[in-house]
Amino acid sequence: MAIDTLEDHKILRHTGGMVSFMSSIQVDLDEGIGAFSSVNAMQGYRPNPVTEYAVRLMRAQREKKSLPSIPPPDPPTQTENAADYAGTYSSLDGRNLELVAEGQKFSLIHQSKKITLEGSGDIFTVPHPDFERFPLVFARADQKDPKSPVVEAGWGSEWFYHPRYTGPKQFAYPKEWDSYVGHYRNENPWVGSTRILIRKGRLMLDGTTPLEKGDGDLFYLRDEEHNPEWIIFGEIVNGKCMRIKMSGEDLWRVMTA
Repeated sequence: MAIDTLEDHKILRHTGGMVSFMSSIQVDLDEGIGAFSSVNAMQGYRPNPVTEYAVRLMRAQREKKSLPSIPPPDPPTQTENAADYAGTYSSLDGRNLELVAEGQKFSLIHQSKKITLEGSGDIFTVPHPDFERFPLVFARADQKDPKSPVVEAGWGSEWFYHPRYTGPKQFAYPKEWDSYVGHYRNENPWVGSTRILIRKGRLMLDGTTPLEKGDGDLFYLRDEEHNPEWIIFGEIVNGKCMRIKMSGEDLWRVMTA
């Protein structure tokens, strides 16, 4: 439990989740009240604003004060820096991604229609069947500077570059990595499935997490600099890896597209 303060009151708070839901609890120790909230989704969101507002609401009622205003909505389609991503991105085979910004709305033009993207932090979901398998991931000229220009985009194994991009456009990688590409699954719901792909000459996990080569067949997940999670590629049969071990869990190749 975390110990914190809310409007000068000491509170205990905690978040957690399971396979199909995420939750939040906050307890005002000084006032003797608490709130719990749970949502049936596992998408990185934890309902802290709900429990915090409930605690503030109960406290105001007990103290016979004016009730606090409802927190403003935070719609997933609102992108404060939408203009950062606007432009036309091209692939090496001549295909284009056209992205437009209208205020805080960020959209992809696909089949002559605007599809509003949802997300934040350079990673977006495109709510269209043609893009449902992977998120659309953007990268900046300086990955350590969140205000540097957006210069490229990736979707699965596909790579697109903005006219601002000045880096290389051809990427070499060990050919044995082709045998690793595929869909792997573990029936444990905490593990689930993952797809290994290659983008810009680098192995990727689900199109979002780069893998860094270690010793032998060992690779480290590098979505964060010091992430300790790892993958080992196992048996190769007829040019295809049949099994990966991800931080101790076995995932087996499944024959899907």
